[in-house]
Amino acid sequence: MRGGLLAVALWIALSGSASASAPALGGHYRGSVEWKGQRCQGCAELHVANDGLSFQGFYSYVSLGEHPRLPDSCAFNDGVIVGIDNVERFGDQFGIAPDGYFRGTERDKGHYARVVGRFRAGGRAVSGTLVIRERRDGCRLNARTRFRARLVGRTYPPTPGRFAECDEFYSPLQDDVAQDRTDVFDRDVGCTTARDAASHRLADAVCQHLTIGQYCAAGYLFCTPIERGEHEAAAQTRCDRGDGTSAAVEIVAWQGCRPRYDADVVAANVACQQARALAGFYMENLGGRCGGFVTCSVKGTHAASRATTTPA
Repeated sequence: MRGGLLAVALWIALSGSASASAPALGGHYRGSVEWKGQRCQGCAELHVANDGLSFQGFYSYVSLGEHPRLPDSCAFNDGVIVGIDNVERFGDQFGIAPDGYFRGTERDKGHYARVVGRFRAGGRAVSGTLVIRERRDGCRLNARTRFRARLVGRTYPPTPGRFAECDEFYSPLQDDVAQDRTDVFDRDVGCTTARDAASHRLADAVCQHLTIGQYCAAGYLFCTPIERGEHEAAAQTRCDRGDGTSAAVEIVAWQGCRPRYDADVVAANVACQQARALAGFYMENLGGRCGGFVTCSVKGTHAASRATTTPA
């Protein structure tokens, strides 16, 4: 697939219909885009979160990027590939209504894209429209298309009683320092609510200055600092509903550090100097064998550091 992914802000549609239905929890949908009488198979792919309330994963999109009728002048234009996911910008949430409707619009100078869709057939299928108007980088395009996709599996199924990994999110990149990354783990809460709580926890001034045992409201949950996570030892925060159940969220906020050699370095509960030393150890003593975008990590009782290197 050519081009990059662009996030589309989705919000809950207010209208409903008996023909729409909730998506399959954790469902993976794959299908086609129809335009100018031709079909592009594989140009629509959607991943639903484990609670069915948002899209999850890096690879949800509706695209004209591989369509046979796409003009050559638009073949490498980012605007013809509309990414629908949770991780493009810090703290974004993308909603699916309880009745299965979703919609979103993206506007930029010379660019307009709109997605409207609904899940149907008891959550076994999804269909909708994609409208793109593009006037950038030599591309002149006015396209109104239809997309259809069917349930082909469950990438992120619910895991009752066990922690599940939700989409991470990142702070903006600054001065070539590795981006601050936040990992989110959910048990019987749902990734949409879990990521919303993590976003509130990191952005709210009151939540940022708590001590262990003190709580703050973060979205629909209540969060408190912790010394060590139950699922992830490096977790600094635990959130729950305050109802005494085992439903919980653990949050690991990684700090971006200055790179060491060609390694991006992040740290949790440990100083960047120590994390950089880890990167140096792997690069100098193991011949860079943690390269190829593989993460090398060392964890202590409640501390962790990671060095991710690029291929030589």
